[in-house]
Amino acid sequence: MHFVKLLLIFCTVAVTQCQDGLNGDPPPRPGQASLVIVFDTTSSMGDDLEELHVGPELETTNPQELLTELDRVTVYGGGDCPEMCITGIKFALEKCLPNSFVYVFTDADAKDAYLMPDAMSLLQEKRTSITFIVADDACEPIPPTFNTYYTLADASNGQVYRIKSRDTNTILESVGDTLDEGLQILKLINSDKPGSHDIPLDVDKNLKDFSVSVSGSDPNITVNSPDNQPSKKAKELVNLPNVMTVKIMDPEPGVWTIGASSSSPHSVKIAGISDITFRFGFTLHTPLTIDEALPRPIHPFAIRTLSTVRFFREGPVNPFEFIHPLAPIKNTYLFSCRAFKPPTGVFKIEVKGEDNKGNRFSRILPTGLDTTDVAKPQYLGKSLEQNVDLAPDTSVELDCKMVGKPQPAIRWFKDGAEIPGVTDEVLRIEYESDKLITYTCEGSNSEGSQNVVFKVNNKEPPEVIDWLMRVANDSTVHVLAGDPWYPSNCPAKGVPDPTQMWQKDGVDIPLEGSQIELQEDGKFLTIPAANESDAGVYECIVENPSGKLTLRYKVEIDEPVKFSNESEADNFDPELESYIEKISANPGETVTLQCPMVGKPQPNITWYREDPMEFERVPIEGATENQLTIEIPLGMFVLAAILIGNLEKQFQITPPTLPKLNDPTEKKIRIKPDEDLSLDCSVEAPNAETTVKWLKNEQPLTPDGSKVIASEDGYTLNVTKADINSDPGEYRCVVENPSGNISKSFSVEKVVPSKWSTWTEWTTCNCRARVQFRNRFCQYNNGSLVAPSDRSQCPGEAVQMRPCDNDCDSEWTPFGEWS
Repeated sequence: MHFVKLLLIFCTVAVTQCQDGLNGDPPPRPGQASLVIVFDTTSSMGDDLEELHVGPELETTNPQELLTELDRVTVYGGGDCPEMCITGIKFALEKCLPNSFVYVFTDADAKDAYLMPDAMSLLQEKRTSITFIVADDACEPIPPTFNTYYTLADASNGQVYRIKSRDTNTILESVGDTLDEGLQILKLINSDKPGSHDIPLDVDKNLKDFSVSVSGSDPNITVNSPDNQPSKKAKELVNLPNVMTVKIMDPEPGVWTIGASSSSPHSVKIAGISDITFRFGFTLHTPLTIDEALPRPIHPFAIRTLSTVRFFREGPVNPFEFIHPLAPIKNTYLFSCRAFKPPTGVFKIEVKGEDNKGNRFSRILPTGLDTTDVAKPQYLGKSLEQNVDLAPDTSVELDCKMVGKPQPAIRWFKDGAEIPGVTDEVLRIEYESDKLITYTCEGSNSEGSQNVVFKVNNKEPPEVIDWLMRVANDSTVHVLAGDPWYPSNCPAKGVPDPTQMWQKDGVDIPLEGSQIELQEDGKFLTIPAANESDAGVYECIVENPSGKLTLRYKVEIDEPVKFSNESEADNFDPELESYIEKISANPGETVTLQCPMVGKPQPNITWYREDPMEFERVPIEGATENQLTIEIPLGMFVLAAILIGNLEKQFQITPPTLPKLNDPTEKKIRIKPDEDLSLDCSVEAPNAETTVKWLKNEQPLTPDGSKVIASEDGYTLNVTKADINSDPGEYRCVVENPSGNISKSFSVEKVVPSKWSTWTEWTTCNCRARVQFRNRFCQYNNGSLVAPSDRSQCPGEAVQMRPCDNDCDSEWTPFGEWS
């Protein structure tokens, strides 16, 4: 194979920096990276090429140009195992953007394993993951150098997939499902033997989805949600003999349990799309920005800052783990751990924490790292730009101590001109005048350079840094009562650094003893829960010897819109999440609708009319008060919407109709002594305008709460321990609304004691049917018969039948007399 071909495509994924554009294209914007596919174009990969349809070396952001080049791909040579694979990977890593995705398709081992250190260094510098898709086993038996692929994949938090050529499209589809700017690595396991794993996974609210991938023989994956039940959200993306991938969309926060197994040495990778991303670096001083940190630690110096808690290496060779607590760096969004000596060999970094809901999370940072013997210069001071005050007849030392490998060479400049012969890290200067003089220290070595600027007697009046804060000056801020107010700070710059203080209505706000919170020596102001007393004029005063500025805010505390009448709560429909008042009115009838809403400032009320057939709201012109008198058409909805607070009440107006019973049939009920009696008169859609009353023998019946009890809504009447002498009678319920009334009757009778008579004698055997019968009768105590429909006290059968074969045997009679 002469050379591996390269396909380089820009796509939208998370990056930390950009590089110049290609062939006149604009430079990649923040948020872009590269999708890199390195492909073996020898003839042994011909069937894969037919499926992948990839092509010659290409760098482009133009989709049409990409498609044109793909059509020019040809297969040549081949048959020489191993191949120059690491050369192609190295070339691809040199071309791609940081935090990119690299996929290598090959069917051969690498003959250029001597380039491994270069490839490893580039992987760590670009913080790029690399995944190998190895088709078949063209170079059997596999030589020991095949481990180069596994080493590179492990070091970059990637994987090695062993597949058949026909499965290439399946792998590509799963690749496309994981290319996202928020992709974060959650868990990694590399095992040199068969086995299974139960992996607890902390899922936070910022995790939009996650996928589990197992590479090894006979892979298997199970996913249990926080309730320890198999997740119904698990979607199988890949299921091949040596690769399995499962994806879970919209996982609920909590601790999930992932089961993963393989019958061979294997790897398990769990990655997800998250709003939380992390950048990390190593530095010998406390930085103010992450850009001041290096991508790799310098050997053998100590480290001062990195944004993680756990360093680890898994596997059979020299595994280790040590954990450091993190602490925030003042006035930054950075976290650091204490200084430590970096481990030897490749190690990985995991950060853990909690989101703002208290859900735990963990992220494994993009690639494995090892120490380096070279490093560009790095300044050990606090800032790369410093202001120096120098009084007459005084002097000062400018300290430019730098570290790096090789040791940086120092040069000094005064107002842009080099100071000849000065190469020390410390430069002593004396007062010359009160005008600004700029000294620059440059440290350089073979790996790069760094400049430190000292501005002597630099004076600048305060200036607001944040453009939005300047725009917001002298504005009125409305804060809802109970809500927090975060004016944050009034970020300003000046030389020397200006001081900041806050006043309310012209009075200094104390640092302590007030519900208004001030942090960082008065730079940050917060009202945790605003109330009426917090209203007023707030001023942030920024001052230094060169000037003074003031940012002013007028704060007004608003009351949220609410109903002045507490009874409106009865109109709230939880299913529709809206207030709905139902009114019965005939078409053409005039009604007055009440919408008692208050707030501060007084809310603006807008009334709408809505035709339910057209689903369109039409504003009612001139209607802005708390009540509206209107003539009602049939089936209209009238809605009141509040512009401030978004509170809404609906009026559903329908023509009046008679109540409708759930069961209108009249009932005949017989009761026994001490039996409970229940009469149901429930209606469809009961409301406050519908009433019910009960009658017995056409006389009003009033429940007494003990013997005769009505349900809470009155539609069910219960009689406990019935008296068969006094409780029977003709009961009737009358249900009434403004449209009229309907009724339902219940005839309640006592049960008269009855019993079976004795059985009659068996009938003569019917020899044709070979059966005989007997019967009995249900009768009252006076001997009269009970109708069949009233035999509730006569259980059992009234007629019995039995066979009578023996009575029907035939035989000859004696002969008669002779004639």
